[in-house]
Amino acid sequence: MSSSDPLHVAADLRASIEQLIATAMQQSRTNHDQQLTALLKETLRELETQQSALAVMAERIRVALSESEVEPTAESEPASAIPIPAATSIIAPNAILEASEVDVIAHGATLSHASGLQSLLRGMTEVTELQTRQFVNGELRLHAAMAASLDTQALSSWLEANNGTIITLADDVIEIAFSSRA
Repeated sequence: MSSSDPLHVAADLRASIEQLIATAMQQSRTNHDQQLTALLKETLRELETQQSALAVMAERIRVALSESEVEPTAESEPASAIPIPAATSIIAPNAILEASEVDVIAHGATLSHASGLQSLLRGMTEVTELQTRQFVNGELRLHAAMAASLDTQALSSWLEANNGTIITLADDVIEIAFSSRA
């Protein structure tokens, strides 16, 4: 055995270790890029959902302002019963959603509405998981993982019985508004 063999082995070992480190760093960057892309997509979806909610609220304010400029009459509805305008992105109430994940946003929800809606969705066989993201000041945000397409007919029937309407129905978002009318 010559004295250069251990040096040669050490040099090969060092080169192998450096190659492994470089490969691990490249994989780490790739995973980080994928995680960042997923986070950005989720953030964009949330911003688009909030933009839609803001449009609904702006229309409510416009209606309230226009009603406040008119003298109230005995037939006038209270401001809490302001009708919610239909959104332009609404689809037929029995449309089938094909997304594997769906965000459900409900405006004007009471505690009764929130618990009932959650129970309804959890009872649907196509909903595999339901997470409550937020329930503040009447705004309920849910996230549903889906095993199959969601037939919104049962949801529409429940909403009709509970003074709610679907105002936005897209592949990954269902937006609902509840009315305070009895």
